[in-house]
Amino acid sequence: MRASTMPFTTITLDNGQGGTITFKGALYAQTSFFEEDTGVLTKQELYSTEDGHQAFALVSTDGDVKRKSAYLVHRQGDMCVMDNGERSMTLPYDWLMMFTQALWDIDLEAQRRRCGMDMHSDAALGG
Repeated sequence: MRASTMPFTTITLDNGQGGTITFKGALYAQTSFFEEDTGVLTKQELYSTEDGHQAFALVSTDGDVKRKSAYLVHRQGDMCVMDNGERSMTLPYDWLMMFTQALWDIDLEAQRRRCGMDMHSDAALGG
């Protein structure tokens, strides 16, 4: 289902490192993984907001301690504003894409080729 056709609902993300984040949107991707060396289970969720921005949430637990992080991400031209409900940080869009690729272990170039997207077009860059 494309983000533009998803039913939007009010979503609240708990955040141990900031304020609670509430927005109208829809979940469009999620994954989880278990790190055997540390015994930590991590769940990652990506959301599309009704106003065209993104939000993501991370929940990690080792069975005893649960850590939650959530952020709203607003693109403003070549920059992105990340907000955790208490503080915001502005960084170049390219940096965010680099960090996202590493975090999610995504090969964006391969995905864009599969979708027939020109890697340098505005549509491919989300803008």
